[in-house]
Amino acid sequence: MIRHLRNRRRRLPLSFKMDWAPVKRGIRVLIVAVLISTALSMNGVVPASAASNGRDPEIAAALDRIARGTYTAEDLQLIRSRPGIASQVPDPTRPVEIGARDGVLIQPMAVGAAGCWWADVWFQRFSLLGFSLYKWHHYVAWCGNGSVVTGWQNRYDYVTDVNSVIYVRELVVNQASSPGSWQAWSHMQRHLEYCVVRYGCYANAYPWSKIYVYGDGRYTYEGSY
Repeated sequence: MIRHLRNRRRRLPLSFKMDWAPVKRGIRVLIVAVLISTALSMNGVVPASAASNGRDPEIAAALDRIARGTYTAEDLQLIRSRPGIASQVPDPTRPVEIGARDGVLIQPMAVGAAGCWWADVWFQRFSLLGFSLYKWHHYVAWCGNGSVVTGWQNRYDYVTDVNSVIYVRELVVNQASSPGSWQAWSHMQRHLEYCVVRYGCYANAYPWSKIYVYGDGRYTYEGSY
């Protein structure tokens, strides 16, 4: 009986035999990889993929201090030494540029109005390399009869000269007073987010302005970045 079983085992097809060669090769490769990784870690070498995807902790810390307003001259010097990053970071030492344009609206003319006008107030910030990061605008158009604001024609905000690392977020404030008095006002504020490639979004800006308009076409404004 035992001899019969042995004979049957010899007749098994070769396709049922296990080929261990690929498994042995895989084990050898795994052992070599483990040995190399251990040697690198013992010598203080960290693979690039393990170093926060190439993020420099000193750069990250400097960006955080710039966002908080606690930066030092050394922080700015460090960021400027990396032009690719410096072109994306606002210069906290450079004053924000503020300006306004205005004009007369030819059409449409509101009923009972002596004239219609428009004004565009803007704030612009620049990077550590002097490039524009964004220029945020607040636009209003209104009509008046010489002494009273008779109505709004339009109100909105928009962004120009914007760097691709600036993300335009939600409109935080959008308010206006009703016409019918000698003065009316429009108040807008926009959320903007500063981001740097590989370091993510690290700071926020909330530029706002409040434009006061008058029935004779005059206007004044206030605001901040």
